[in-house]
Amino acid sequence: MRLVLLILFVLPIMTSAQDLSRLDFMFYNVENLFDAVHDKGKDDWSFLPNSLKEKKEQCKKIKNDYYQNECLKTDWTGQKLEIKLSNIRDVITSKKDSLPDFLGLCEIENESVVKMLADKIGYKKIIVANGPDERGVDVALIYRDHEKIKYISHQEHELKGKSFKGKPTRTILEVNFMINGIYPLSLLINHWPSQANPSESRIMAAKKVMEIVNQKTKKNGQQAMIVMGDFNTIPTDYPHPFNEVLLKDKILVDLHLEYMDAKKISREEKSSMPNGTYFYYKDMAWNLLDRFFVTQNLLKNKKFKINLKSYQIYTPDFIKDEFVYDRAGYNKGTKILGVPKSYNFEADQAKEAGYSDHFPITFGLDL
Repeated sequence: MRLVLLILFVLPIMTSAQDLSRLDFMFYNVENLFDAVHDKGKDDWSFLPNSLKEKKEQCKKIKNDYYQNECLKTDWTGQKLEIKLSNIRDVITSKKDSLPDFLGLCEIENESVVKMLADKIGYKKIIVANGPDERGVDVALIYRDHEKIKYISHQEHELKGKSFKGKPTRTILEVNFMINGIYPLSLLINHWPSQANPSESRIMAAKKVMEIVNQKTKKNGQQAMIVMGDFNTIPTDYPHPFNEVLLKDKILVDLHLEYMDAKKISREEKSSMPNGTYFYYKDMAWNLLDRFFVTQNLLKNKKFKINLKSYQIYTPDFIKDEFVYDRAGYNKGTKILGVPKSYNFEADQAKEAGYSDHFPITFGLDL
């Protein structure tokens, strides 16, 4: 298993002074951020130029008619990739005058495309997993290089078991830091198996997360952990990987639930939060697939503590769209406002291209 740590020497896009009394975190599922070059051994044919000789033949091997047609008509070129990179950059840099100190990503293809994104935004350091997913989809962490953050190590955790035989999934990326020279902080970046897989596959992912969390927190009582990602978990999952595993022993807490339960946060603030990070058009249902789980000490520590009011499902107006249900039936013609403006991979203009089918999530940690 190969892990890549790249150091990029680029000039930051932002020049404003950093607020070193707070660290900002963001997680973003950037919806199929593929480069336009074939990765040997990976099924990335849908996101390659139609001019590539082998593409048509490979697309026709896809048994599902919908995905075969999608593969054949998606002419993914370097020019279109530049548009997507610029649009993602616009989301990440729009929040305020400074970049997130830590940016977790999923649905990225490889270190090459993450390097392109980091370069375009102005980050210096990236860490990219290289897991066994058949399409080549992976997770990554981009982070800022300044005096408050000291990188220690990183490793990749592969998910194994009967649920993954013949269908390997994304690995969990663990990255370890020392903050302010005092506080040990570990980040786990996740992209769990989709809802097309049984709940048991996400239970196994949850157990692996807790194995890592338990090992690190038992070794060091001061260890703080942030588990972020697209967990592909919905309320009807049974058995439920959050209730039955992640939150069972109360070592981790769900930051979204903590925010919603906080008495010092007004109803108005809570009600302004979107109903989820992802809108499933078929069922016309919101799902909170993207989450932060954190160790209890990050809520209780006096100096190294999450600013709960800073938690957001981040939805600037320009990444929101309107959905009109056009299928036959009772819901036909129903309009849903404020859904994520999904990416249109056929678009060759930035205004038509969109952003992602997920909203990013963010929070700040006070030092």
